[in-house]
Amino acid sequence: MKQAEVGALLSNVLLLGILLISGCNGGGIEPAPVPTISPSSATLSPGQAIQLNATANGLPLTNPVWLVDGAVGGTLVTGTITNQGLYTAPTGSMPIAAPQVTVRDSGGGRQSAPVPISIFEPDHFKPGTIYPSNNPLVALYSLTVPAAATVQIQFGTTTNYGLTTWEQQSPEGGGGVDIFVAGMHANTTYHMRASVHLSNGRSVVDADHVFTTGPLPAGTLPNLAVQQTPGMAPAPGVELLCLLEGTSQTQLTAVVTDLAGNVIWYYGMQPLEPFPMKLLPNGDVLLVAAGGPAEEIDLGGNIHWQISLSDVQQGLTAAGLSFPPIQSLHHDILKLPNGHFILLVNYNQTPADQPGIGTVTGDALIDWDPHRGPLWTWSTFDHIPLSHAPNGTADWTHSNAVVYSPDDGNLILSMRNQNWIVKINYANGVGDGKILWHLGPDGDFNLLAGQAPMEWNYGQHYPVLYWSKLSRHLSLIVLQQR
Repeated sequence: MKQAEVGALLSNVLLLGILLISGCNGGGIEPAPVPTISPSSATLSPGQAIQLNATANGLPLTNPVWLVDGAVGGTLVTGTITNQGLYTAPTGSMPIAAPQVTVRDSGGGRQSAPVPISIFEPDHFKPGTIYPSNNPLVALYSLTVPAAATVQIQFGTTTNYGLTTWEQQSPEGGGGVDIFVAGMHANTTYHMRASVHLSNGRSVVDADHVFTTGPLPAGTLPNLAVQQTPGMAPAPGVELLCLLEGTSQTQLTAVVTDLAGNVIWYYGMQPLEPFPMKLLPNGDVLLVAAGGPAEEIDLGGNIHWQISLSDVQQGLTAAGLSFPPIQSLHHDILKLPNGHFILLVNYNQTPADQPGIGTVTGDALIDWDPHRGPLWTWSTFDHIPLSHAPNGTADWTHSNAVVYSPDDGNLILSMRNQNWIVKINYANGVGDGKILWHLGPDGDFNLLAGQAPMEWNYGQHYPVLYWSKLSRHLSLIVLQQR
């Protein structure tokens, strides 16, 4: 073979190799996905363990290789980790820097971003920080705590403290906890410190901090007077006041006082009044502004959720639910364990088949998912005959309270002008709305022998479910009007 032919052959072979290599790279072979670890950070006590999970493209990682500060399986100094991702924090001398946990795909060799592990040393941890909030009577206490810990704040005008906030759980994997400290007088200096309860049963306290509350907004303090029966002591607690603004249009309407009548919390919404205002288990406040929106706010006054009357109407229309124009959100609102809200609304209807009755105002319930809008509705017009009208048909039902029944997922509705409390087949949003029972005159229950009809509830307000430890059953307590 001539030299020129050999050269041409070698050139063709080289070109073929280049094409093959290019074809392999550009032929759609994707590189191995980068693994990810959850949670993305953790704070642990010495010796505390946490389960880390590795995924790639949303699927569990096959044969993961776990490393702590680059060492497979970790070390006693930085903490150890099993093949299944169970990391255990060190118990001896603490590492200078936070250990970094990574995971590698044994097949593709791609490595995750590091997950930092902070070690909470019970005898030497970073003190918390106190910040002012939007409310001059409320402080925000921030502290980093380990996984499975709970935190509450002790506070008072001296280092004896004497008052405590509610207890808050640390986030999954540990981390920052923010607790609003409320219940303080205006223009007063308070001492406060966090009390941390660890998963091993030990409790530790933070250093003492000082916070001075601000003044109440000028010209807004309502005229409050407290009278106490001589020789009698009131039950402990605070008073939530939903006040009506009569003339000035500037005085506070959403107020919490201590038993001496001192304002210890407020929400500036005047001249609108809360209708109602309720404390939630998470420390937030749920309220409906008469003539305004419904809101969930924290104690600092920050709005976490809000819905207006127009939002409700637009949501019903978008969901294809036929509803006449809603008149108002009123009297009560309920937040369910799944985060949904039960809205109590009213609207007018003029029955075409019953001339002479005129306009009737009835009530409706709406299950509102903050993310998806209305999911379930119920109306008095669909389940109660207009012939049952003890107080006339103009203000026909006048519902004033709605209660969630946790044992069966149903709803209990109080209708003042019907003299009825009814249980509704809600079944956690899949019920048909049928009234399961009516409590009151002409209802589904009988009075005990010898009791007069006046023993029924009339014009009742605010029924609540009460768990009796003695009898081990739920009871319905009703405040009624005589």
